[in-house]
Amino acid sequence: MKKLVLAIPNGSLYAPIMEMLKKSGLAINFSGRSFEAKIYNSDLFDRAILMRPQKIPEAIIRGVADVGITGLDWLAEKKMEKNLVIMQKLNFGKISKEPVKIVVFGKADKIMDKKSITVSAEYVNLAKIVFKKAKIDFSEGSTEVDVATGTYDYGIGVCESGQSLRDNGLKILKIIMESPVVLIAKKSTPELKLFGEILNGTLEAEKRSLIKFDCAKKAKDAILKFLPAIDAPTVNRLSNGNYAMETVVYKNLVPDLLLKLRLTGSRKGSIIVQDINIIL
Repeated sequence: MKKLVLAIPNGSLYAPIMEMLKKSGLAINFSGRSFEAKIYNSDLFDRAILMRPQKIPEAIIRGVADVGITGLDWLAEKKMEKNLVIMQKLNFGKISKEPVKIVVFGKADKIMDKKSITVSAEYVNLAKIVFKKAKIDFSEGSTEVDVATGTYDYGIGVCESGQSLRDNGLKILKIIMESPVVLIAKKSTPELKLFGEILNGTLEAEKRSLIKFDCAKKAKDAILKFLPAIDAPTVNRLSNGNYAMETVVYKNLVPDLLLKLRLTGSRKGSIIVQDINIIL
């Protein structure tokens, strides 16, 4: 089978995406200012290309890359949703683990659409969904400044927490779309579908921890009554009559769970909490 070329976005998503790919088992090393890198440890991929996220859909259409990771917003903006296949939605953003939103913002309390209105838009085609009469100019960045200074009436751009808009006296007036990070390709294959599931599995694993511990025979049933698990905890009988247990839990549950385990009868010094790379 021909090995594939993977397009990776530069900019703010580069670091978390590279960490996700590393956890999936891919070894990729961009050296210096090179935009190409060999991919090791993979029978599926040959090399990676680093490019701007808005260029990735077109690169796949033209055959420069076979598969890529970018935002859903760029498929919508480039009007390529029907030309490419979304293999997997990867729900993490630049800061949080939630998809970013493409929003209309301004100082006003509502949206007005007339010829005298001006709009600074990072997404011109998405802006046209909202504004039919207003003058729309493409913004290369600092869109909030355009609106905060009164140079434009409205702005259209990416919003994650909305704090920066509020800090500049601006309001979110309309959410045009949510934009998760997506794995896209020109056509679907079983291998790419599984690769997407593996990537998503690394994100799921970030939310959970593996907990292992030993407990006395008399404490086993009491512990199993409150011990969370994806399906069911693993329970093994030890040669001394005690039990070894392990389970996977959400990280926010770990502190309280450790207290309950120690108070209910887990052996002192036996509890191990581990990070997980993939849940598949």
